[in-house]
Amino acid sequence: MTNLVSASLRRIQNGTRILAFVAVCRIVSAIPSLLFKPSVQRLLLRLWGNPAFRLSHESLSATLSLAKTGPPVRSGFLELGTGVSTPLLAVLARESGSSLIAVDNDPDWIKTISRRLRWAGLANKVEVVHAPIKQFPDFDWYDPAFIEDQRFSLVLCDGPIGSTRGGRYGAMEFLYPAMVPGASVLVDDYHRPEEARMVKRWTEEHGLRLVETGPAEKYAVLEKTQA
Repeated sequence: MTNLVSASLRRIQNGTRILAFVAVCRIVSAIPSLLFKPSVQRLLLRLWGNPAFRLSHESLSATLSLAKTGPPVRSGFLELGTGVSTPLLAVLARESGSSLIAVDNDPDWIKTISRRLRWAGLANKVEVVHAPIKQFPDFDWYDPAFIEDQRFSLVLCDGPIGSTRGGRYGAMEFLYPAMVPGASVLVDDYHRPEEARMVKRWTEEHGLRLVETGPAEKYAVLEKTQA
C-alpha cells in the first residue's frame, strides 16, 4: 500500500510539474523575449524534468541564441531528438517566420511531445516527425525522408541516442546539402569522446568550421561556410 501511495504521489507531482511547464510556455509564447532570460530558461528546464536526457542550460541557451540570430534567408530549424527545446524553438520559429521540424525515433515519446505542444498552443508551429532508425553501410541513423525539399539554417543535434551504431555521425551525410551557407549546427554532449571525434570528422570531411565550444565542452557550434 505504501508503494502504491508513493507511486501515485509521484505521478501527481510529475503531472503538476508538466502543467506548470506548459503554463510558462504559454507566457513566453506571448512574450518571446523572456526566453533569453537565464532565470526563465532554468525554470523551464527544472519544470521539464528528465535531467539525465535533457539539454544542459548552456546548450539550451546557445541554441535559442542561434535561432534568434541565424542567417537572414528563408530556411528552417531542425531538431534531431525532441525535448525541452521543442516548444521553445517553436516560439522562435513563429517569431522569425521560419519552420521547425522536430525528429525522433521513439513513437511513444513523439506522442508525449505532441501532447505537450498541443497543451502549450504550439502544435501548429512544429512538424513533429517519427523517423525510425535505419541501417546504412557505416552507421545507423534516422530515416532521412524528412529532409527532402528542406533548407535549414539551424540544426540542433541531440539525437539519436549515443549507443546508436556510429553515434550521430550520419547526420552530415544527409543534411549537409540541405543546409544554407552560414547555417549553424549545435552538437550537444561535445564533452563525450564519440561526439568530439564526430565533430573533428565533420570539419575534415565536410569543411564545417568549429566556431564555439561551451563551458566544460558541453556543446560545440559548427558553421557551414560553403554553398
